[in-house]
Amino acid sequence: MKSRWEFILNLYFCFVVSFGYDNLSSFKKATQSSRNNDTNASPARAIDRDINTCSSTGPDNPAWWYVDLQEIKSIHDIQIYFYGTDTAYKQRQRELTYGYQIYVSNTLDLSNLENLHHCYNHSGPDLPDLISTHVCVSFGRYAMVYNERIPGVTYPFSNGVIQNFTYIQICEITVNYKF
Repeated sequence: MKSRWEFILNLYFCFVVSFGYDNLSSFKKATQSSRNNDTNASPARAIDRDINTCSSTGPDNPAWWYVDLQEIKSIHDIQIYFYGTDTAYKQRQRELTYGYQIYVSNTLDLSNLENLHHCYNHSGPDLPDLISTHVCVSFGRYAMVYNERIPGVTYPFSNGVIQNFTYIQICEITVNYKF
């Protein structure tokens, strides 16, 4: 007969194996549509496991950021920590991220987004959270955050200035596999 500790260890092992996650994106190659003037805003800062360092595109339309997982992987979810979660710029950051989308793909052909696996589309009317997890059960080599300002569409801006560009500023992103 098994002891109580053996039972607890077996139960713990089953729980960890059944509900474990593996971050597929840490320290892989990341690329973004442009780079902000801040020389410390490289795309790799979004996958360095440090939420105090952030990537940032310049003002773009469209703006995009992606990570190359180096091979096709099974993906369960994508967690994003956008810049500004604890700053005075929180409202502005939520406005800039309004309308962002997440894609998973085996290709980087941005000319036809319909061919990419569309995991998430923030379409309002509320402003997006700056920390979020999106279930995205799929297979792919690239995980991408994409945003654009479409002419004729009204976007929420508290300062009243209508912008025809956006930024993507990510402090950490994890592309997770569930095992």
